[in-house]
Amino acid sequence: PRGSPAACTSERSKGSPPSQSAAPPPAIRIIPYKGFTYSASIVRARASDLPPLVLLPPIGVGIDRTFCQLLIDEWASSREALPALHAIDVVG
Repeated sequence: PRGSPAACTSERSKGSPPSQSAAPPPAIRIIPYKGFTYSASIVRARASDLPPLVLLPPIGVGIDRTFCQLLIDEWASSREALPALHAIDVVG
């Protein structure tokens, strides 16, 4: 179904081990701002000439950055030349 976590799955996330030359696992960055704390999962770029991709979950429905964790993991384990990925949690 569209918009469900199942939509983020792929063959590699079903059990194949990640490549040895893949990027390091996503980093979690925590930022305090005006009394709130925000966080983001960040996957480093494997292609420096591309702008980063920002995943922004729907606002107001209680979904955080972990909604598409399978996509984040797949992006991190890819050997392709991909831009950085920032999955932002806007719920403070």
